[in-house]
Amino acid sequence: GGGQNGLKGWVWPQIEEELPGERHQYFENFFWNPHNNTIKNILMNNIKDAWENSKYGVIIGAEGFDNTRGAPDSIGLQTMNHIVDTLQVEPERVYVVMLYKTPRLDQWINLFHHNNDLGDYDDFVCDHEYSEHLANIPMNPFMLANVYRGEGWNVA
Repeated sequence: GGGQNGLKGWVWPQIEEELPGERHQYFENFFWNPHNNTIKNILMNNIKDAWENSKYGVIIGAEGFDNTRGAPDSIGLQTMNHIVDTLQVEPERVYVVMLYKTPRLDQWINLFHHNNDLGDYDDFVCDHEYSEHLANIPMNPFMLANVYRGEGWNVA
């Protein structure tokens, strides 16, 4: 059985460089600093090193991957595709594990706190383009799963 060795052979990239955010948030820099090529190169080099030194693959995570909207130009999907292309991984070997807060109200509150640049709660809910995005992706895990499945990736 899996037991204590369930993730044996999988690697979480260890980034030694100092980046914005707490260490457990380093991969959020793909989304916080999308145009900073220095940071993106640090992240990608560490992911590639971990990939080359793993038996089965790498584990990375960031809430920003939820920002996919189903559109080819969305930063979440672009970032995932960039990682997959850089590692030269066949789509059927990619596994996306989606995690959501429960109850769903906790997910909604988390989205508000992480996207409060829109102003107060009324602005957050009433901004049509953004509220449509919220309803369609972060609050609808099946839609996001379908987007990733559309890339040929496995989703759990």
